[in-house]
Amino acid sequence: MAGRSKRISSLRNLRYNELVDCGNADSDSDTTKLASTDYASSVNKESPKALSSSTSNNFDDKDILSLELDDKNDNLISKMSKYSCFLKSNYQSNMCIPMVQNIVASVHLGQELDLREIAISTRNAEYNPKKFNALVLRMQNPKCTGLIFRTGRIIITGSKTIEDTKLGAKRMAKMIRKELGADLKFNNFKIENIIATFNCNVPIRLEVFSQEHKELSNYEPEFFAGLVYRCRISESSEAVLLIFVSGNVIITGCKSAHEIQYVFKTMYPILQQYQK
Repeated sequence: MAGRSKRISSLRNLRYNELVDCGNADSDSDTTKLASTDYASSVNKESPKALSSSTSNNFDDKDILSLELDDKNDNLISKMSKYSCFLKSNYQSNMCIPMVQNIVASVHLGQELDLREIAISTRNAEYNPKKFNALVLRMQNPKCTGLIFRTGRIIITGSKTIEDTKLGAKRMAKMIRKELGADLKFNNFKIENIIATFNCNVPIRLEVFSQEHKELSNYEPEFFAGLVYRCRISESSEAVLLIFVSGNVIITGCKSAHEIQYVFKTMYPILQQYQK
C-alpha cells in the first residue's frame, strides 16, 4: 500500500509540473503578442514619411504605375482648380454683357385661316375678336406665344433663342394644319426684333448725357424714368436704347446678334464716361 501511495503522489507531482510548464509557455506567448501589438501601435504613430520610406521597398510595378497616375491626376486637379478660380475672378454674375430677353419673329402660312375653328379645337388658344383681331396661342415646349391673324400671318414672341423661335413657329403651323386639314406653307420666316439688356454696374448721369446728346436722345423724367437714345447701326437700321439711372440698359430694334454686339460695344464705353 505504501508503494502504491508513493506512485500516486509522484504522478500528481509530475502532472503539476506539466501544468506549470504549460502556464509558463502560455504566458510567454501572451507576452510575445503584447510586444507585437505595442510595436504595431508605435508604427502607426509614426509620420507618413516614415511609413512610406519603410514600405517603399515592397512596391511592385503596378504600384509604381498607380502612383504615377495619382501624380498626374493631382496635377490635373490643381490645374482645374486654378482655372476655376480664374473663371470666378473674371466672370462674375453681374458682369456687363448683353443678354437676350425676347425675340420677335414673323412667318406667313400662305392662306387665310378660320380663327374661330382653330380656337375651338386647339388647347391654350384664346380668341376674342371684340378686343383683339388675332388668336393668341401659347406653347410650353418651346415656351413662346403666337399671335395668329386671319391673313395667315403669325407673330411669335417669348423665346430667347432664334432656334426656339423657329421651332415654336413650325409647331404652331403643324397644329393649325392638323386642325384645319389645309395644305399650309411656311414662308418668309423673319426676325423682327431682338430685345436685350445689360448693366453698366454704375449709376448714370442722365441729365448730362441728354444735354450732350440732344440730337439722338429724349429724356423727360416727369413722364418716363428712362432716357430714350437712338443708336444708328447702318443707313437703313437703328436701335433704340432705354437707359436708366441705375445703369440698366434695354436694347430694342436689333435683328441679329451681330447688331446687339455692335450697339453694346459702341454704347458701353460712352455710358461709362457719365457715371456718377
